[in-house]
Amino acid sequence: MLWRYISHNIVFHMTSKGGITMRVRTIGYVGAAMAVMFVGCGSDDDSGGDDAYADFCQAELQVEAAVAAEDPAAVAPAFEDLIAAAPDEAKDVVEQTVTEAQKFLESESEPSPEFNAAYGEMMETVKDKCGFNEIDAQAEDYKFSGIEDEVDAGAAVITFENNGTEYHELALARINDDVDLSAEDLLALPQEEAEGMVTILNGAFAAPGETGYTALELEPGRYLVACFVPTGMTPAALEENPEFEGGEPHFMQGMVAEFTVA
Repeated sequence: MLWRYISHNIVFHMTSKGGITMRVRTIGYVGAAMAVMFVGCGSDDDSGGDDAYADFCQAELQVEAAVAAEDPAAVAPAFEDLIAAAPDEAKDVVEQTVTEAQKFLESESEPSPEFNAAYGEMMETVKDKCGFNEIDAQAEDYKFSGIEDEVDAGAAVITFENNGTEYHELALARINDDVDLSAEDLLALPQEEAEGMVTILNGAFAAPGETGYTALELEPGRYLVACFVPTGMTPAALEENPEFEGGEPHFMQGMVAEFTVA
């Protein structure tokens, strides 16, 4: 098996021998991670959101898409548009989020506590004002819960609460329409074959006891959820060895789920 998942937070290289090397960029709210792999832009129609925030909500999705694409030429104007679209009551926290995000994106350093707090507050604003669907997912060692079998199509915010003792992530991919394999079967395929059958989307990453967020436009279809964190990855293990290599990834322990969007 050779499966590779990349998010802005954590990079894993899965090898056939089970070895895992990783780079962690913890950029979430109070130890959770900001997942920035968004796709598309949701429609404002019938969203149930605050009309005063409509442009802001779309600008936020554009920022996340630009960062996910690792396109520096697109990131700066997207940040500018986000600030310009922020209503007055949210502008301070949005400006702080952007300022702190620019620092670690440019330096490839870990984000500051100031970013963590500002981003968390901004995501709560997105949840409160944008009218996106909400998915509340939980992680334990080693399983997901709270993910319904069927989810409404449209823009969604995923709140990912880690109730386990190890780090966990919620890596999300849409299974191609012509594929009838289960999530487990897909994860057992060679990398090239598997990647040809799915579209890798967002991811959320959270430390034990913390919460991460992500958001995206969910199109109708089947979705795969998996955790690629290596077994044994705890805060203590990571502090002791930043180049931590642990056991097999959590999805091999059964941390896999599927749901349908309709």
